[in-house]
Amino acid sequence: MIPGREIILGQKCYIAPPLTLGSLERLQDRLGHFGQNPVEDAGLVIDVVHAALIRNYPELTRETISETLDVSNMMSAMEAVMGVSMLESKDSSTDTDLKAKAKTGESEAESR
Repeated sequence: MIPGREIILGQKCYIAPPLTLGSLERLQDRLGHFGQNPVEDAGLVIDVVHAALIRNYPELTRETISETLDVSNMMSAMEAVMGVSMLESKDSSTDTDLKAKAKTGESEAESR
């Protein structure tokens, strides 16, 4: 099991490890637009959470994630993956830093 942060989906607790560099590369353009379109954001959150969780749970399908994530837990799940991937802002007060870091690939450690 790769270490990470807990995400609760449905009645189960999962450990979300950091995104792989390949996943980050595939998602970086969409991450750069995160927060601009709620409909597109939903799909992005599903893809980000899926990309992280399949590292520890290869049997977990995107469909399962899309059916267990909802509006009450989607942001906490996204923050968990972005945080463990060192792509969230230090204080998480805005998503501006998150989007900028995702777009440039800057880590939290580099921004200090």
